[in-house]
Amino acid sequence: MNLGTTPIILIIILISVLIIGLTGNVFIFYVIFRSRKLQRHPANFFIASLNICNIGVLLTSIPLKIHAEMHHGNFCFSKEACSFYNFIDLAFHVSSVTHLWVIAIERFIAIKAPFHHRHRITRRFTIKVLIVTWLYSLFWILLSFVKWQPSHHSTHFLMEKGERRFCILHNPAYMITLNVLAYLLPIIVMAFLYGVTLQNIFHPNNKKLILSSLTKNLGRKKEAALTKTVAIIYTSFVFCWLPAILISFLTNQNTSSIQIPDSVRIIFLVVMPTIPMCAFPIIYVKHSTCLITSSY
Repeated sequence: MNLGTTPIILIIILISVLIIGLTGNVFIFYVIFRSRKLQRHPANFFIASLNICNIGVLLTSIPLKIHAEMHHGNFCFSKEACSFYNFIDLAFHVSSVTHLWVIAIERFIAIKAPFHHRHRITRRFTIKVLIVTWLYSLFWILLSFVKWQPSHHSTHFLMEKGERRFCILHNPAYMITLNVLAYLLPIIVMAFLYGVTLQNIFHPNNKKLILSSLTKNLGRKKEAALTKTVAIIYTSFVFCWLPAILISFLTNQNTSSIQIPDSVRIIFLVVMPTIPMCAFPIIYVKHSTCLITSSY
């Protein structure tokens, strides 16, 4: 099996993502799971659940991508494995975006209406929201198995092109709808929510209020720190995922006229979407030090 320089570099990157991402996400999940103080913040429940999304991708999707790149980009498994790969890949990614959306709403309420947040966003309510979040993601994935337009193929199938064999999810109308409603719309809403929330945090009057309350209660400072942390996580996600979302949107609008070069596929569709899974634990640890250290 002779691999060129590019596949070898890509395999090394994916293996590094697997090791770093798995270590970081398991560590953050363990810290939150073990700390009662961290569990007082509803956002940390969502972050722990987001860890599960990342761990799911790292244990299922990434190994299959590594295997494919080791075989010159060929998907070497059965049609059933292809359907499983698409199901898992979509499920965890849609769930990740939905978790980030829910966290943005929760942070908005925590900063703009702290009294309401303290009394209404309870642990029981948070768990209910988590269940709905996962069910919402599952709903979108099940829709991928429904043909949204006439086709000779099933929505998930193996395509052979020359000597190469690809695992395909061919459902253009579904993918366009998914990209708009499950990806782009949440990204836009999150941008607005974080813009308003961070403006509230950094406004001179509010900043003085936070600083003046430190001697009485560290709660406001911790809420502000946690909000800044998840805002940075959101920014890294958008930076790494937006190109892939736009490429998917354009290619599904013009299924026959747009051909994706290998260099674009590798950078924007394979490598960049994996970066947030490594960056997320690092950002959380770096910017939430006061939360983690005060939890023990």
